[in-house]
Formats: sequence, structure tokens, C-alpha cells
Amino acid sequence: MSSVTGSELFAEVEKIGAELGASVHYKQESLLMKVIAAILFFNKRFMTSYTTTIGRRIYFCRRYSSDVEFFRGTRTLAHELVHVEDYNTKPIRFTLSYLFPQILAVFSLVAVGAIWHFSLLWFLVFLVALLPFPAYWRMKAEVRGYTMTMAVDWWMGYRNDINYESFFSTFTGAGYYFMWPLKSSLRRHFSSYVELLARGRLHREIPVAFKIKEAIDRSVC
Repeated sequence: MSSVTGSELFAEVEKIGAELGASVHYKQESLLMKVIAAILFFNKRFMTSYTTTIGRRIYFCRRYSSDVEFFRGTRTLAHELVHVEDYNTKPIRFTLSYLFPQILAVFSLVAVGAIWHFSLLWFLVFLVALLPFPAYWRMKAEVRGYTMTMAVDWWMGYRNDINYESFFSTFTGAGYYFMWPLKSSLRRHFSSYVELLARGRLHREIPVAFKIKEAIDRSVC
């Protein structure tokens, strides 16, 4: 049982995020998020169900009001801090790998140069990258993030509810642009992290896990 309120625990984890340079924002208050929502037409729940992190800025769908919402939000915030930590380690590499292969579509813009040189039209072939090809590095980043989601539950005492296969539809569906259809591969990746979690060694692969666990330990009596 927690000895602090949900908002207090959320604030504690938010402080950990601040140490990483992270800041919390809200989608309904962001013009950028509204523009991205229009681009991601295939994900109808982008503004209402998906927290989004860009660099060190974390965008929640809305402000929380109840204790239950803050506890759930803590799970989400911990997840997003994994992405922030990965971004801090190698910002350019992490960003490009997360967006790969769809990011290759930007090369199609070179085709505009066909106004001056017709041969540049061949760059339009890069538009094929917009198709929902499997995104290996995005998958790996999200496995790390969802492992942290489960870790928060584990440290809060809900160990019987750990079931990473419940996340599989997220990886195979429109929410992440059908990023990884191979469930057997997902099992291998998740199981390796869950083993570290069970052995108390998750921080060896996800360093921020150590401070988040400390914050939760202080909140649980």
C-alpha cells in the first residue's frame, strides 16, 4: 500500500525527469501536437490515448485530477523517461533510428529539384518508405519503455499482473504504425528485460530504473 498520494509520487518521478532535462506538457495545449495529430491520421487516438515524447519534452493527453489517474500517469511518465534517457545518450542516433525506415521518405523532397533537372524525379522512389515497414529500432526502444511500465507495477507490488504479451497489440497495430508484427521476436526481447527486473538488475540496461525504484520504495510502506 502506498503511503503517498498519486500526485506526490508523480511529482517525485517528475523530479527525476527534470534531472534528465525532461519537462511535462499537455497535447491539448500544444499546436505542434495538433499538427502531428493531423499528419498521423491513421492513429485516431493520438490526442486522447498516447503520450508522446519528442526529445526531452513529454506530452500527456490531459492533466490528471484523481489519485488513480496520477498513479497510472506515473507508470506512463516512467516509460517516457526511458526514451528521454536514450535520447540523452545519443540524441541524433536515437531520433533517426526511432523514425527509421519511414524517415527515409524525406529524401523524396529532393524531387522538387526536377524543376531544374528532370533526373531528380527518381528521388520520388523514397516515398515507398512511408509504407508501414517493420521498424526494428523503434520496437527495441518501446520494449524498453514498456518494460519500465511493467517495472513500476512490479515495484508497487502488483507482480501477479505482469504480462508483456498484453502489449503486443500496441506493437502490431496502428498506434505505432504497425511497427513490429513478429510476436516471437517480441517475446524474446521482453523476456530478457523481465528476467533482469526479477533479479533486481534492470538498472544495468536502463539506468533511470534505479532512481525510479528508489522513489517508489520510499512511497510504499
